[in-house]
Amino acid sequence: MLTAAPASADTAAIFELPSGVAVRIIEAPFKASLFKLEGCADQDSACRINGRVPFGTPFGLPKTYVKSIIVSFRTRSYSLDASDMYDAWGARDPEVPGVIRYFGGRCLNAKHCRFRGLFSDAAGTFVAEWLVVNGVSVRTVLTASGDVIRLFTQNIDPSPDYSEADEFGVLLDRAAKRDVISPDGQWFVSVEQGANGAATLMLNSATSENPRRLLTVQRLGWVLWSPDSRRFALTEMASDNHFVGSVWSVDTEQSPCQDASSVLLPRLRQSLAVDSKLDKVSSRALKWITPDQLLIGLHGRSFRSSETRGKHTTIHYHFKAIVLDAVRCLPMSELNASEAESKIGRSLESLEW
Repeated sequence: MLTAAPASADTAAIFELPSGVAVRIIEAPFKASLFKLEGCADQDSACRINGRVPFGTPFGLPKTYVKSIIVSFRTRSYSLDASDMYDAWGARDPEVPGVIRYFGGRCLNAKHCRFRGLFSDAAGTFVAEWLVVNGVSVRTVLTASGDVIRLFTQNIDPSPDYSEADEFGVLLDRAAKRDVISPDGQWFVSVEQGANGAATLMLNSATSENPRRLLTVQRLGWVLWSPDSRRFALTEMASDNHFVGSVWSVDTEQSPCQDASSVLLPRLRQSLAVDSKLDKVSSRALKWITPDQLLIGLHGRSFRSSETRGKHTTIHYHFKAIVLDAVRCLPMSELNASEAESKIGRSLESLEW
């Protein structure tokens, strides 16, 4: 006859992760009558519970099963898939300081999270990982593999993989299914794909369900948040070899600086000959100098009518690095080539324009 060690009422482990996420793990006594059992006699490694391999109990019947795992971040709570998890937590502390932590992860915003857990012990040890993507949770890993257990033991906090870091911001294209998160975790920029094929840049708040529609995205862009999370710069690739830099604020509906190229154009014209004509002026957000001062790279090309011979035209290339007052969208100062290179680690000429 199949029997399991008696257990009393449900037990709850409640704790908070270093990332600020609250975790609640509920375990309940295992009652054989509530499950479909196959080959689960003592020392039988071919046990199946509800038709699946149970994790956490290598031999015989478990004492408990995980009834639920709830994670909460700000205004959102998610129920993580806890099926097939037995004898998982017990009375353990969530962490032995300086030795091991059994649960880790974080939320980048209210709708995107990633978690890992180490469960059971000895021969029954297993690990699990979950993702929350656009508000939907899914368990991506459930295994007793020794290699994965070692990996999770050494890296209980998974690295975020929701965005692709770029040199001057985070890349966000029309088909992106990721968000670009502000440093304080309160705001995130995303792209919404419309039914008509148009893509819209959206600004979302972690504490609000009403996103703000900013502008139609033509191709792709790079989002660069200010260190105080009050504004972000967008460098959009408007067309081949043509970049447009703009600045957006979380505090105002309209941007005072939707095209930095046009604002900074007079600075570029200062070095041109009288008979020169500008062509393809681009601007790129490079670096936040302060929370309200943005370093903008400016590039343009020109040609002079006096240098045109038939179909041959001599092209001149121009580069500027200008500190922009991001609040008023006004140029403040100009950096020379060496000053600009010291700020961004490479020359303006070497950038993609």
